Amino acid sequence: MSCLLVSGLTKDCNYILGGITNLYLGNFSQIANISGATDLMDTITFTNPGSEYLYEMEFEKNTGNFTNEMVVNNAQKYINQGFSFSIAKKDVDSVTVANELALGKVVAIARDRNGKYFVLGRNNGLEATVTSLNSGSAEGDFSGLVVTMLGAQIEFAPEWDNTINGVASYIQ
Repeated sequence: MSCLLVSGLTKDCNYILGGITNLYLGNFSQIANISGATDLMDTITFTNPGSEYLYEMEFEKNTGNFTNEMVVNNAQKYINQGFSFSIAKKDVDSVTVANELALGKVVAIARDRNGKYFVLGRNNGLEATVTSLNSGSAEGDFSGLVVTMLGAQIEFAPEWDNTINGVASYIQ
């Protein structure tokens, strides 16, 4: 790989919104491969198709995001990818999912507010750094589940092919 800059960037003249609207998680150990053309992914191969899935995570408006941040540590460079979301729910189902996420390793497909999908954790998966179930203190405080998952990767999150239709049969 060459480390030479070979192109520039041009500024778009349009509106852009922050945050994510949809998040789909799959168990890292059950995904054999995520592939596509260069930086545009379009195929997920499960180790046991038909019995393994991507799970949709619903969350509160303006609480979902994903990040890609280069880290330099001991002269090594890598990309720390992650996501975070909150859902105002405290019941048996949310406690079960909190436990599974706290102990598991996942791959994520996130749709941003501009309609683009990105794959997070493709190389090494993502693991929980925060999984909390809070009551809040005052009446207006957030009460529910907060999840943050991170993982060191060897690339910025590649874009998914801008449709979830290719994996719709695997979503639960």
